[in-house]
Amino acid sequence: MSLRQTKSIVAALQSEINSQIGLVLSYQDNTRENMSLVVTELDGSSRGYDQRMVASIKATQRALDSTLTELRQASQALNQIRAL
Repeated sequence: MSLRQTKSIVAALQSEINSQIGLVLSYQDNTRENMSLVVTELDGSSRGYDQRMVASIKATQRALDSTLTELRQASQALNQIRAL
């Protein structure tokens, strides 16, 4: 595999990673909106549905934060490779 081909593959990977970052950010915004809806609509439910839903959404947010960190690190690593 030539250097040109390698750089082309790296550029494609970086583009895909950046696309995934955008999708994760969008999903993260949606989960924030969902948390607001849960709090508004189910606040104080007698069976604790609101607390369980909020806890689940918060766990999702933490997972998304971790995913974003890893995707950004991968993108930065690919930037360094492209700079070679």
